[in-house]
Amino acid sequence: TGFVLQLPARILFGAGLAVELGEAVAGFGRRALVVTGSSPGRVEHLVDGLGPHELITVAGEPTLNDARAAAS
Repeated sequence: TGFVLQLPARILFGAGLAVELGEAVAGFGRRALVVTGSSPGRVEHLVDGLGPHELITVAGEPTLNDARAAAS
């Protein structure tokens, strides 16, 4: 068996770049699934940069069903 790995064309990494997140993802759609782990507060500054949003958290590793539920 095999798999396909599609990497993003653009990666933002570094101090101060969190402020560019909203603009960077604006063309992807109006909803986002943000995987935060058990401490959603640690990425609050990133989520705030997305603009109006619905935050869905899951305990542990997200499953395909978690992603489907977030998309519906």
